[in-house]
Amino acid sequence: MTPDFDGDGYADVAIGIPNERVDGALAAGAVAVLYGSRTGLDAARNQLWSHASPGIPGQAVARDLFGFAIATGDVDGDGRDELAIGARYDDEGAVNGGGVVIIRGSPSGLTAVGSQRWDQDQPGMADSSERAEQFGWSLVIADFNGDGRGDLAIGNRYEDINGAGSGAVQVLYGSGAGLSAAGSQAWSQDSPGVADRSEPNDQFGRTMASGDFDDDGFEDLAISAPYESHHGNRTGRVHVLHGSRRGLTAAGSQVWDQDAPGVLEQADLRDEFGLSLAAGDFDGDGSDDLAVGVWFEDQCWICNEGGVAVLDGSRSGLRAAGNQFWTQDSPGVADHADVGDQFGQALVAGDMDGDNVDDLVVGIPWEDFNDRNVFQDRGAIAVLYGSRRGLTGERDGWLQQGGAGIGERGGNHDHFGESLGAADVDGDGDADLIVGVPWEDLDRGDEGVVHVIFGSLDGVGAEGDQIWSQDSLGILGSADRGDRFGWSVSSSQPRTGTPRSCGGRDGGAC
Repeated sequence: MTPDFDGDGYADVAIGIPNERVDGALAAGAVAVLYGSRTGLDAARNQLWSHASPGIPGQAVARDLFGFAIATGDVDGDGRDELAIGARYDDEGAVNGGGVVIIRGSPSGLTAVGSQRWDQDQPGMADSSERAEQFGWSLVIADFNGDGRGDLAIGNRYEDINGAGSGAVQVLYGSGAGLSAAGSQAWSQDSPGVADRSEPNDQFGRTMASGDFDDDGFEDLAISAPYESHHGNRTGRVHVLHGSRRGLTAAGSQVWDQDAPGVLEQADLRDEFGLSLAAGDFDGDGSDDLAVGVWFEDQCWICNEGGVAVLDGSRSGLRAAGNQFWTQDSPGVADHADVGDQFGQALVAGDMDGDNVDDLVVGIPWEDFNDRNVFQDRGAIAVLYGSRRGLTGERDGWLQQGGAGIGERGGNHDHFGESLGAADVDGDGDADLIVGVPWEDLDRGDEGVVHVIFGSLDGVGAEGDQIWSQDSLGILGSADRGDRFGWSVSSSQPRTGTPRSCGGRDGGAC
């Protein structure tokens, strides 16, 4: 959870700008990189990467959305992290087939030397690129086979396994030379040992998260199929594949939904269980737990106020015993559940207070600030702190723009908390919170900003927080209308929405 591209002990942050215009190509996309220091993120040595960067494979093409998804991890085992960047509409394999670029870490930071590009037409891949599959929609780097090198899981939400949109996940394994197709895997709900079966529009692989849920030393992979209709339309499910010396395996795989025995709440029409995921050890027992966003959860008469289910990890894997369900009406959580808040749209785990127990940060980007919706969709964040009893609402963990020292007053439709990351950018031992506000207006509209809110022994606070945009002094590029700076941030779980581009296939006008 602390990406370090140059190995200096300070976490660095990558920021997706999927609507960035590159060499005249509208929404070709780019990724900004800021490096950590004792005082936090620093503009010195900042980088701006795109398909047009020298040495990066591929071409900057309009509406590729390079930077839509981001993942970080050390795939070659040299002690410095690499950056994986998804371009969901990349056309080099098939039209809108998607692609992923890997940029290597080095003592001087990210470098194009040795960079790689992957799509499903690369030699050794288990499938082939097909139109509109959007390979690279979601990305996770984790060590599934325990060899000390990170492996890359690539979500392909529109893969046609048994009907359009069934979804699949490809896994590439790390090596001293980087990622390799040797031993690569392709997973779907039709894979032997995986529960259920592929159906049209299940979107298996739309969201993923990694964690060691059974404390065996191998990272496991949680994969959502949020449109799975097992109990009414789009109720959603989450599958778990376990790591082993041979990599991910279906042996002992699990499937979870809100109708599983002992799980709180119940599966309802269009809940879309699993649209966001985050893994962390919220009770300090050594096994990671899984937080599952249920964006469209309804409580009583309220519609789509959202919720977060938390499954407990154990030596036997995830279990329902001790599971929790959180909403804004849960004890200790600030404010209250309102129509359309979508509590849990973004999730990230990290130890914000240095007590060696992970905390859960919950994005509420559609939060309004009064009952008459005058201040609409400004967004807010709730922090649930970990303890030996699991997550609690016993400490004040409410954050919003313009509150408690956080810079910027915020405006309507900013969607503060749309993306979240956790990384110790100042090296003090406490995770710092990275908050994307991609709809923030500077002076043209929807340019986007990113906040860094520092962790401390008292938890994540607002003292000395930083605000970054492409108008910040020394930052490469320029803030332009509709860029969506902060759509994705490193250490965040994959986003599931679509940034509107100007007059293109995603709709919207600039």
